[in-house]
Amino acid sequence: MKGEKRVCKNICKKFKVKKPTTGSRYGSGQGRCQICDVWINHKGAHMKDGSPAIENSVGWHCNCCNYRIRQKPRNRIIKEKLKIETSQIHEIKKTQNEIIELKEKKTFLSYDEVKQLKKKSDDKNKKLKKYSSIKESRKGITGLEKNNFDLENEINILQEVKNIITNHKKEKHQDLDIKTDLIDVYLDLNSIKKVSEITNQPESIIREYIKSPKRLPSKLKQAYDDNELSVDPKLGLNIAIHAVDYYNWDGEFGNQEKIYEFAIELSQYFKNHSSYKDEFFNITVRKKEQFVNQTPETIHLNRLKAKYPYFSSSFRKDQDRDEIQYEKLISTKDLRIAKFVLKWENRHMKRISKEWACELLTNPDEFLTTHKI
Repeated sequence: MKGEKRVCKNICKKFKVKKPTTGSRYGSGQGRCQICDVWINHKGAHMKDGSPAIENSVGWHCNCCNYRIRQKPRNRIIKEKLKIETSQIHEIKKTQNEIIELKEKKTFLSYDEVKQLKKKSDDKNKKLKKYSSIKESRKGITGLEKNNFDLENEINILQEVKNIITNHKKEKHQDLDIKTDLIDVYLDLNSIKKVSEITNQPESIIREYIKSPKRLPSKLKQAYDDNELSVDPKLGLNIAIHAVDYYNWDGEFGNQEKIYEFAIELSQYFKNHSSYKDEFFNITVRKKEQFVNQTPETIHLNRLKAKYPYFSSSFRKDQDRDEIQYEKLISTKDLRIAKFVLKWENRHMKRISKEWACELLTNPDEFLTTHKI
């Protein structure tokens, strides 16, 4: 056997074993042959010197292909589980051996002592069965299993973060006229479902087009207004809307707390991983350096523009402000003026009048005192 080639001869089928009903394969003394791709025990293996393998020995070789058999798992988490399982099995066997030794010595045991030893053995068996069960509720997950769950949860959060970035990039290709119309209808109805019924558009499409703070539950809206999700309103709104759409929320009473918690998780991931934030804003290394060198006033103005995005509307030559006025109004010279114009035009979906633009540029203090938004 020692000099044979490591090729499966299909005789492994005779000694392959089934998975145990309780505990793991490795814990019950089984090993896996990677060449034959089967699980076997000591009966289908031999030692390096050619002698038959015995139970609990180390260094098995497959009787079929003569390849070294894996008797321990590779995964760190499964290794820890096996360690706990092995210790529990050892305790069970120790208890059973105590009973056998007492019987061999013919020591007289009282009824209570026999009952106590039997209960001890049964309790250990129950713990082992419970531990080996794969399907457990989230509340019951502790220790290593909790770490495993946290890892899976982080992977899910990462996937949703990537989805936020992808959905944000899609916005560049959206039809602004359709977007404006859908937002107008939503502001009247306050329901994605009703907008879908009226426009005959799928709810998923409408959710992609309508990204408005009015869609948020009260607690999440407050978090967004307080910049709790992100200092940048655009990223904060995208996080909040994604959390809402994740639960398909449309103004109902339920899931509001879950939506808030999910949004906080997403925002924390963006805060802890700046590379994804840069990807969201499409910031290259060069752009990032330029952004760092901006003045606080410019950064504030950019945040206002992100919070109150401008929706293009038809230009009325005799009534509306022109582009030259707009450039003067939306500047860092007086951020109060910029905020008023951006907020008003975002809310009304149209340009401010030429008359208002002149008043703001000539006497902003009086105008802003009279016109509050």
